[in-house]
Amino acid sequence: MQQSRSEETTRGTDSESVGTDSESPPPQTPSRPNKIQKNKIHEQALRHAQEREPDDAFTFEEPALATDKQITLLRDLAIIVTHQIPNDMQTARWRKLTRHDAHIQIRGYLRNTGVGGMWTGPTEGTPLWNELSPLTQAWYLAGALPGGLEGAA
Repeated sequence: MQQSRSEETTRGTDSESVGTDSESPPPQTPSRPNKIQKNKIHEQALRHAQEREPDDAFTFEEPALATDKQITLLRDLAIIVTHQIPNDMQTARWRKLTRHDAHIQIRGYLRNTGVGGMWTGPTEGTPLWNELSPLTQAWYLAGALPGGLEGAA
């Protein structure tokens, strides 16, 4: 009888360790990717980034170049300040300026035009006057007021 009891006890212990179909499985915590898996994912991302076409890469737009109106105004102001017609090389340099840089140069020229009754530029009827754009001629005829050319640039 003792033998059967020990068998029952052993069986009972065995049956307790093995779950039955009616019991739910114990909760499991989600596993985290191990370091090797993380490195693989990172390496794949790097490879993908390196394989991209240049068109797909980040691009930065260059600043917009000076407008035709700005170039014309720079030319006119250079004539007014220097009493000379700018050569093609100077015009080519202005065309390479950004809009912002052209604006700064325009402001510099305007400070030197002698506006406010102190006009130092070409006078009406002279060859240099005829080189000025119609807008600048109109600005001068209207009194060469500061800010009168701002809408043109």
